[in-house]
Amino acid sequence: MSPRLPLVFTSRTNSTCAYYIAPRLPEGFTEVLDGRLPEDHRGRDVVINRYATARLLSQLEQARPALGRIAYVLDDDLGAMVRSPAVPPLLKVNPARTLLRLRRLLRLVDRVFVATAPLAARIDHPDVRIIPPVADLPPPDPTRQDPGHIAYFAKMHGPEHRFLHPVLAEVLRAVPGARATVIAEGSAHRRWAGMERVTAEPLMSFPDYLRFAAASDAGIALAPLLPSRLNAARSGAKRLEIVRAGAAGIFSDQPAYGDDPGELRLPNDPEVWRATLIDLTNDSARIIALAQASHTITARQWAERGTLFDP
Repeated sequence: MSPRLPLVFTSRTNSTCAYYIAPRLPEGFTEVLDGRLPEDHRGRDVVINRYATARLLSQLEQARPALGRIAYVLDDDLGAMVRSPAVPPLLKVNPARTLLRLRRLLRLVDRVFVATAPLAARIDHPDVRIIPPVADLPPPDPTRQDPGHIAYFAKMHGPEHRFLHPVLAEVLRAVPGARATVIAEGSAHRRWAGMERVTAEPLMSFPDYLRFAAASDAGIALAPLLPSRLNAARSGAKRLEIVRAGAAGIFSDQPAYGDDPGELRLPNDPEVWRATLIDLTNDSARIIALAQASHTITARQWAERGTLFDP
């Protein structure tokens, strides 16, 4: 293995690594999961994924003259994560610790890659670049999608779960053949599990989640996003998960999802979502068209993804 292949410091395989980092690095890069700088670090570029421990920063500072370029990749607003009631307390620990040492981290890195313009505006560094989440996904296969199967896959989205619960309850009453699959945790999971024709799945590891989404036969997948400081910095990563499932996406009309006319974006009005879902479950042709439109966007972003480090 070439010693020039980058080192990626990450706590685990997650969506940030899969959608922002790995597609923009050469094959064979090294994932460092234990936070320890390898002995063969000389001359290697470094990527820090989201969170940085004090030990990691000390190692990088000490070895800085021997390292190549250092990049930091961030796809969430750390301050908003710490303050948001929608984020479980345990998931606030790493953001809070990284936020405390963020200035030290930013002094160390050569460039910062973030997911959105609002997030870029919150980073004080001379070289901040915006990159969308990307994945190389196959086109939708309409022969395997069930128009009456509605999916919502989300964690840390308590308000969105509460928004959708009465909407889907009414849709399932109005469309006898419809069913839903939801991924949720805690009280949201318990709420969904009590509904007829709803399969409530628990949270799963990111690799398991990717396999689950790819095997889904959902014809429709939902991406509500309610206004908040945390959501204001979010990207359109949910589109990738919808395209992976081969489904037609229904998105909130929020900046995270852009303004492509081929996609379906709705105001955050429960009645509009209810009526649209009822109509869409009976419109296979539109489901196919919407799924293809989202795939076209992801394919273009994949082709234009660029690299984290210039050759």
